[in-house]
Amino acid sequence: MTIPEKYHTFRDLLLKKENPSEYQLSHPAICLKVLSDIFASSRLSPDDCKQLILILQHETSAYRVALADRLSPLVEPFLELNFYHDSELQRHIPPHEITANAFYAFWTILSYTHRQQNHLPPSLDLKNRFAYILKKARPDYLNLSFQNLDQCNLSFLEVDQADFRYASLEKAVLLHSKLPEANFHNCNLQEAILNSAHFPKAFFSFANLKKAQFLDANCHQTVFHGANLETAELSRCNLGQARLDQVNLQHADLTEASLTRAHIRRSDLAYTNLSKSTLYQADLRGSALHHATLYMTNFQEAQLEGMDWYDNAYFKTDFRKAVAGEAFLKNLPAGDCILDPLSQENS
Repeated sequence: MTIPEKYHTFRDLLLKKENPSEYQLSHPAICLKVLSDIFASSRLSPDDCKQLILILQHETSAYRVALADRLSPLVEPFLELNFYHDSELQRHIPPHEITANAFYAFWTILSYTHRQQNHLPPSLDLKNRFAYILKKARPDYLNLSFQNLDQCNLSFLEVDQADFRYASLEKAVLLHSKLPEANFHNCNLQEAILNSAHFPKAFFSFANLKKAQFLDANCHQTVFHGANLETAELSRCNLGQARLDQVNLQHADLTEASLTRAHIRRSDLAYTNLSKSTLYQADLRGSALHHATLYMTNFQEAQLEGMDWYDNAYFKTDFRKAVAGEAFLKNLPAGDCILDPLSQENS
């Protein structure tokens, strides 16, 4: 069958009713059999997935609502069954592939009905089972927006351009995950553990990252505009060319972090620890930096105009060629800072 044929067969069988209040296929195990028979024999290709999403986008809103209402209650029983149906026709396929293929198709259909609601069960055991199957399936165009993944273990998840908008991942674990260009806009990641994860060119705009851990993470060219990173741990994090404008970084630990050419305009860096961090050519104009620890911090060629700057602790803090204005540089403790040669603007 073609992708449109598979989708329409699945849709029509699942939505068919015995009477106005009862579906013809009422038992979850039977519904899983239908899903498996149609989709589990082979993995959706990226083009297949695109086609399936396009079909859903062209469905009427009534059909999308009906599908979401029908499929969402099946998530929990399908997880309890491991998204696996034992079929004679599929005995030649390893069970884990049947599970991954069925899950991939099901979640793509459900998530792209675009109902702005959580479909995951409250049970942490089942949410972690969801995460385990997800990591095996690695679906293209993964959509987890609005999902509640609190405390979920998503370590080692590898998916490009995943959509986590408005999701909740409070205290979730994403160790060593690889999620380039993922979208975490307005996502709750409070106290999440993202150590050694890879988020290049990802979006964390307006995300809640309070007390989140990004130790040794790769956030190169990542956008954090408007995010809350208060008391976050960002030691040795690669934030090169990151967009950290209008970000709350109060009490954050940025020890040995790389912020080369980062944009940190109009942000709050009060009480931060920037020891041994590199802010070479970073743009901090209009930001607040006070009561911070600046031991061996590199501000070479950084733009520091218009900053609210006072009561910081210095030791071998490097301001060579920094663009800050003569008055600013004259107020720095010369014995604790490296000030020469100054940039032309301050000479």
